[in-house]
Amino acid sequence: MGNFYEQHYVDPHQVKITAPNTKRNLIMIFAESMESTYANEKYFGHNLIPELSQIAVENTHFSHNAQLGGFQNIKGAKYTQASMVSQLCAIPLRLPVKAARYRPVNGFLPGALCLSDILAKDGYNQSFMIGMTRLFSGTDKYLETHGNPKILDWDFYSERDHLPKNTDHKRKRVVRDINLFKYAKEEISLLSAEEKPFAFTIMTLDTHFGNEHFENKVCRAIYHDDNIADEENFKNVVSCSSMQIANFVEWIKQQPFYNQTEIVIVGDHLTMSHTIFNDKMDRTVYDVYMNPAIKDKTFTQNRLFTALDTLPTLLEGLGYKIAGHKLGLGVSLFSGEKTLLEQGITVDKLNEELDKQSAVYNKLLYGEN
Repeated sequence: MGNFYEQHYVDPHQVKITAPNTKRNLIMIFAESMESTYANEKYFGHNLIPELSQIAVENTHFSHNAQLGGFQNIKGAKYTQASMVSQLCAIPLRLPVKAARYRPVNGFLPGALCLSDILAKDGYNQSFMIGMTRLFSGTDKYLETHGNPKILDWDFYSERDHLPKNTDHKRKRVVRDINLFKYAKEEISLLSAEEKPFAFTIMTLDTHFGNEHFENKVCRAIYHDDNIADEENFKNVVSCSSMQIANFVEWIKQQPFYNQTEIVIVGDHLTMSHTIFNDKMDRTVYDVYMNPAIKDKTFTQNRLFTALDTLPTLLEGLGYKIAGHKLGLGVSLFSGEKTLLEQGITVDKLNEELDKQSAVYNKLLYGEN
């Protein structure tokens, strides 16, 4: 039993979190397996994500160096559901069973205070969009426990639009990104027509494992190298995703609500397939904050941070005031306060500590006894 949480965990329930007088909208894009690594021409011969690179340059991008970089992969945030929890709740996801089998009876992390809880309390209309079923890794249980946003998934659109099963891949019941972005525009338009501020979250899917689905309806295959197995799929799928996300962002920027909207684009974790990677590469997860309430970029470069720092950073970007700038195990990067890694805790040490049993974490996982 460790005492890491006793030393470093800041209970959001006990922190003064003050909403701005004028609440800003939030559009959050979880870009599946999106690494800043893909922009490195030395690694791949090309910048595979030129659009996302340009978005990062033009907006607030936190980096581990002075170029395009990002955050470190840690235990409890290395797969989609775990990263979502880590970024939205500022704690890792450490479950007693595999995530795919996790169906908690008393709520998903009932002791935690997450982004959707805070926004629900402050009157936000919230929608969460995912290309798979809401049952994926207990996503529905997590959302029902935290803020209870409207869930838009394969189940919803299959029933509404009588969607056929996909025939091009082993995943039969998925909404591909090309259609997901169309649905997203539809939902955001509905949300923006309401008088309340809104928070919309979308999770892309095509770049799962780096090369799950190439959308030839909107993208042209431009990369191929016979010397590297599957590189064509990797490069073309990743570059197609960059273009589709950028086009979606451009649509948002043309909408009348954009001036009062923060857009957050984050990868969820490093790409799990290693076909075009090697151990010598400096790999980090992509992040960018567009149109934040804080314009100061003083603390954006040479930062050491993780998915745990997203929640307080995102909230301060929305204009919230957080006493001490810390929530959970995270710190707002806008504040310049030191993250866990910047306090001298290495990634290996952090992983070791997060792996230990903790009485504090068990209360978050199961609720009060």
